[in-house]
Amino acid sequence: MDCIITAGGSVAEDDPLFPYTKGKPKALIEINGLTMLEYVVRALEGSSFVDAIYIVGLDEDDVSGLALSPDITYIADCGGLVANLSAGLNRLRADNPKAETALLSSADIPLLTPEVVNAYVEDCRPFDCVAYYNVVTRELIERSFPGSGRTFVKLRGLAVAGGDMTLVQTRIMQTNDEFWEALVSGRKHAWRLARIVGLRTLLKFLVRRLSLSDIEQHASRLVGAPVRLLNSPYPELAMDVDKPAQVELLRQVLVR
Repeated sequence: MDCIITAGGSVAEDDPLFPYTKGKPKALIEINGLTMLEYVVRALEGSSFVDAIYIVGLDEDDVSGLALSPDITYIADCGGLVANLSAGLNRLRADNPKAETALLSSADIPLLTPEVVNAYVEDCRPFDCVAYYNVVTRELIERSFPGSGRTFVKLRGLAVAGGDMTLVQTRIMQTNDEFWEALVSGRKHAWRLARIVGLRTLLKFLVRRLSLSDIEQHASRLVGAPVRLLNSPYPELAMDVDKPAQVELLRQVLVR
């Protein structure tokens, strides 16, 4: 299957990561001689499941001098996560009309390996859901990467962080356009989020009675197609970079 890497977005001067980006996109932060994007691309290219790779949010000038395959396709930043994913999937389907599934990955998970990609794809079989999202428990992340600095969501019986790789059916953006746009615009506004997910679901979350099964069922209803939520055993999928301390932690881990 093909893979779309989302690598768009700039880092403002008041962002703590700005000294690391030097005005460039976050995906191009260098860690021990390679950019985060290069680590992710290498892992995907080493996977036995990944064919073509599409990078959304960067162009060839942005990656000049990096050790990236000339076969990668670049798609301009469309101004938002949903728009970028839609542009990537549209281009993928134009190039390969028979493509039914695709991987989506962020560009800031440099601990990703071919083995993790392969195992994650295997866990998603038989690919009969429109999306396979994953979470990783706080216990697993902190055991693997002490002092991770990740933000965890507290659910019933566990705390989790969202993973940065998703397997989807290529038709996913056609399931409910209004839902996808509303979900992104409502992430930072509780009242908008309540309108999207429903007040009852939001209240269950606030009192920590929402389970992974609840989220899976509700997401399926909202999208209008089956969605599966995986409790992943691969902490590398959730170890992304949002803070300077995480850059330094990943430098130490990659040295080891």
